[in-house]
Amino acid sequence: LGPRWYFRDGWNDFDFIVAFLSTIIIGLDIANGEYSCLKSGQGGVPEIPALQILRAFRIARVFRLIRRAKGLRIMIQTLIISLPALWNIGVLIALFIIIFAVLGTTAFYNTNLDQGIYGRMDEQGSYVTFDTALWVLFRQTTGESWNGIMYWTSRSDLYLGCDKRYGDYLGDGCGGPVSGVGFHVFWQLFGTYVLMQLFTAVILENFDDLAKEDMGLVPIDKLHQFVDVWTEFDPHAREKIASDRLPALIGSLLPPLGVKSESDAPHAHGPTRTDLMLVIKDLPIPIVNGSIRYKDT
Repeated sequence: LGPRWYFRDGWNDFDFIVAFLSTIIIGLDIANGEYSCLKSGQGGVPEIPALQILRAFRIARVFRLIRRAKGLRIMIQTLIISLPALWNIGVLIALFIIIFAVLGTTAFYNTNLDQGIYGRMDEQGSYVTFDTALWVLFRQTTGESWNGIMYWTSRSDLYLGCDKRYGDYLGDGCGGPVSGVGFHVFWQLFGTYVLMQLFTAVILENFDDLAKEDMGLVPIDKLHQFVDVWTEFDPHAREKIASDRLPALIGSLLPPLGVKSESDAPHAHGPTRTDLMLVIKDLPIPIVNGSIRYKDT
């Protein structure tokens, strides 16, 4: 391809950066005595604090699998396409968590935290303050200890359920069988099984749309055109042509199989070499003995 066409692909740029940094890191390791019997740091190059981070950067080459693995590529594209919708759903979930945190702080702020000997409720996991109520509701969306918290906020005995048991505090903000069970069961059903599943629904919908687009069939008239154009390049029906004739083949086909303009005007400009190379570099067509085969194409 040469440097000009090689660096037109973003994945090639990424691969070059990873390989270049890896070469520098290996050179520094050798100069620092990493591959000798000497102890590390006895070489002529001082230890660089960020060198370990640069070594870990070499693992980034795994991301090239996204280009090769069709299913993985669709999943990454789905996630990128879904980000705007996921942001809106995240804001909606945050709004409901704030609403339920206010309700929980009002109804259960005076719950006795010493009831749970296994730490299901403590100062960081309770409704005593607004910020802890936000955290405990978020924690309950994962299903962690929500039933234990529901139990301790559903006490019918006020002297066991209330933290402050004097004056007007007795019975205020201590929960109860109705409020405790109703609040937590509703949040578990609505917050965990409805709101959180919206993320999955959006991602699955976009994944299905991308999969349908990727599996789109080529119209039959386009296939007939491909056969006619191939016949011009392979008049003796050998079912193969020279690989250097692939740009001319692509330039003679209409989209989606080629890049030829659909305009029939005689002054219409044909595809440029840049357009052809950008298409050819991503084609998974094997070259066998300097030729490309009809069935592979």
